[in-house]
Amino acid sequence: MELRDKLFTEEQYLKQLAKYTNKISGLENEISQFVNNKVEFDASIYYGRLVDYRVNSIVTKVLYGNRIRMYSTRLSSNNKSNARELDTLR
Repeated sequence: MELRDKLFTEEQYLKQLAKYTNKISGLENEISQFVNNKVEFDASIYYGRLVDYRVNSIVTKVLYGNRIRMYSTRLSSNNKSNARELDTLR
């Protein structure tokens, strides 16, 4: 998982989230059509896939959020180091 975090870019995270959002929306629409038309369907398959996509979406958001925090922490510590260096030069 750490390797995946290092390799994913912001654009890739956003594309992945868009993919999950589209899949979730599509499954919700299918389920609604089945229910509205009173068609029998294997609910466990559809709801299982829906839960999988929602969990994957949450995991992607958490990983992306952790990556942002990691970069902001690095940036903030770099800024503090730079400020200390400037203070020593004065």
